[in-house]
Amino acid sequence: MCARYYIDDFLVKKVEDELDKVEGQAPSVRSGDMHPSENVPVLAEDPSYRGEHSRFSSENMHDMAPCWELMDWGFPTSNGKGLIINGRSETVREKYTFRDCFLNRRCVVPAHAFYEWDGRKEKITFSREDDAVLYLAGLFQDSLQGHRFVILTAQAPEEIYHIHERIPLIFGKEDVSAWIYDDSAAEGLLRVQPPRLRLYREYEQQRFSL
Repeated sequence: MCARYYIDDFLVKKVEDELDKVEGQAPSVRSGDMHPSENVPVLAEDPSYRGEHSRFSSENMHDMAPCWELMDWGFPTSNGKGLIINGRSETVREKYTFRDCFLNRRCVVPAHAFYEWDGRKEKITFSREDDAVLYLAGLFQDSLQGHRFVILTAQAPEEIYHIHERIPLIFGKEDVSAWIYDDSAAEGLLRVQPPRLRLYREYEQQRFSL
């Protein structure tokens, strides 16, 4: 489960510094917690490359840069009540809601941190140990109001599982373009191992590394 994450004023600049190239105008970023239904910056396929997936290779990956796009977080449900905000990475290839999105509309959601709540409803903040950007795997769909996205989740590693059994599917910067453009690589990235994460429990006022 991932129902909230954090970005700050420097997120866009940090992403552009970490990646070799990002197409499109840098969006203005509101600092703070991002909630479902909000319009947030996402990395997706450059529209000029659409239909060019078959020409993707490891040799030309550097030239196929992601593009900034503002999207709303959450797919509308079939009955129009509520939003689907997450998808399980293990089943996206089979589930009707996500299958076509996985094949054709993959995106990456940059974040500085994400939150989970343990069995005692205590809020825990997760970030990378090296303070690099968290690149969260996402899928998007078309709607009358524009593109909408969900964040994919994976089973939490053993050292985190006792806190929460699911965490976002997290990439390194080197996997961003491959997830967006390379259909074959995307299959393998569904099983990528998460980076080492640092957690912060507010009530303890101290940090732990996992």
